Amino acid sequence: MIRFNSKTLARLVLVLVSVATYGAAAEQTNDERDVFSSTSATVDLYAIRNNLSGVLHEYIAAERDRLLKLEHLTTQLRKAPMVTEENFTAAHGYEIISDFERIMNNLILLTTPRDENVTEWYQHSKHAIPASDDANGARNGLLRVQRTYSKSVNELMPFASFPRLLDMGIQAFDQQDWTTAQQWLSAAFEKRAEFEAEPRGLLPVEISINESIDTLLDYYSYVAYKTDDLELAIALSSELFERHPDEFRFEDNLASYAAALEEKQGSASMYTESANHTKGIQSNVCDEYNVFHTSNGTIVRYANGSTSNLSSCPSHTGASTSTPAGSLQNSTEAKTSDNQAPVSAPTPNFEKDNLLRHDEDEMHEYRALCQRHGVPALREALQGNTSAPAYRGECKLTTRGGRPELMLRPAKVETITDVHGAVRLRVFRDFLVDSEREHIVTAARERLQRSVAFNSTGYAPAEFRISKVAWFKNDVDEVFDAVNRRIEHWTGLSMATAEELQVCNYGVSGHYEPHYDYGRVDHTDARGMRLATFMMYLSSVAEGGSTVFPRLGLGVTPHQNDAVSWHNLRPEQPGWGNELTLHAGCPVVQGSKWVANKWIHEGGNSVCTI
Repeated sequence: MIRFNSKTLARLVLVLVSVATYGAAAEQTNDERDVFSSTSATVDLYAIRNNLSGVLHEYIAAERDRLLKLEHLTTQLRKAPMVTEENFTAAHGYEIISDFERIMNNLILLTTPRDENVTEWYQHSKHAIPASDDANGARNGLLRVQRTYSKSVNELMPFASFPRLLDMGIQAFDQQDWTTAQQWLSAAFEKRAEFEAEPRGLLPVEISINESIDTLLDYYSYVAYKTDDLELAIALSSELFERHPDEFRFEDNLASYAAALEEKQGSASMYTESANHTKGIQSNVCDEYNVFHTSNGTIVRYANGSTSNLSSCPSHTGASTSTPAGSLQNSTEAKTSDNQAPVSAPTPNFEKDNLLRHDEDEMHEYRALCQRHGVPALREALQGNTSAPAYRGECKLTTRGGRPELMLRPAKVETITDVHGAVRLRVFRDFLVDSEREHIVTAARERLQRSVAFNSTGYAPAEFRISKVAWFKNDVDEVFDAVNRRIEHWTGLSMATAEELQVCNYGVSGHYEPHYDYGRVDHTDARGMRLATFMMYLSSVAEGGSTVFPRLGLGVTPHQNDAVSWHNLRPEQPGWGNELTLHAGCPVVQGSKWVANKWIHEGGNSVCTI
């Protein structure tokens, strides 16, 4: 930040006011100004001119400093890599979105309204600049990928900086995912020395070293306590208390961790004396009540509904600053390397990953299918894998009984049937051609809006489905019309009561939790329920993004121009949804997932003709 001392600032203000009013003053008569009529007043002009040179000198120095900082920011921006949709990862999404907060804060301090180019850039780009909700969504998405695919921190972000590792650790902490938080905070601790050695003062807005280290020690010690690594919790909390000997909460937490270790070991603790100085708190207050972090402190809601405002539990605001100390680095590093949770450990059913409240077994099967990346899951099922029912796959070219529309271009269909001969899935290979796919994606980019779901208050953004969608009528243009007719020809189903085409682009770690397509049993739509789903893949996805069916043990990997279709209703009970069609879109790890959905209703499709 550009700073002037009070004397310089007063002089600068005086000069600016004088310059601003010079034109008006010049219109006054000589009698009103009367400078020339006094030698003393005229000689004073030399001092005023000399003062101006001093003020401008300091102003130029400050401007030079501002421009140097602006040049440093510009260099950083130019060095930042460009990423294409094909190479885009969940980590890229988190990094670019979180980075914009730092960029904008510095830009505000380093530019002025007179910088017309910057103002023009902002007016043109402001609709696309991420907000705080975007950063939170990107953090949640990265954690979702980590838990779904059992990835380590190093696999997700091998070159992550200390601030980003700490930020992700806090996000996992807020979700009470202690194992995942431990992995991020442990990685942050390993980058501590590197962070403390970074040059400072290059930008107006920088992350405070002292506050960041205090925050790390505060969160990490509590996570170590929750993961039963009490020695580590005590070591970290001891350093924090040494840095802030007057902070009672740190002393209380240290005593709490020591008491827990004493109880665990069944022997006297070397920290008992410290515990005697506390107020008798035997557990961290964060663990006893509902805790809500606010900008004004921490609100604790007690069982009786009353609240109090405490500066107690860890929060994003961090702790107060103090002198750095690194005495625990060696012992803690050795401990955290042993404390890393194995990535193959069972993943708990965290609420953020399961907003639709499926049971744990179902979510475990969902994650297992996502990890096998779709096509392997389909191939394993077809080969009689013991973890899934036996399926049979048949690939063929068909004209559907010699239909004229298919004579020149037969349909490429892979039909998946179970051991009872029931058709579960149909995969249509090369359903689209490249020009059609590109046309649909280009048309959709201009219309995309956040996916919504209906609740008690109306439509609202759907957190269980991270994507944007666009809708198209059948007669938008000849391409959409041709695709719509081809769906009818290849499936043999009437499009008379089908819904508009929905084009969907998944977001950062975009996913769609397990769900059904058929609608409610008491659905009163005159078109009937959704008889079938026809999903076209408008892009291939390098990693993740499979369409999986947890109750069937099947999965399909997105491959551009292919399509997959299934019937949503029970063949033996028309009008009733088939619960075996529960399906999900796995989180996208790398790439950009584009699909187009066509939901075909019962109207015009007699069961006997299917």
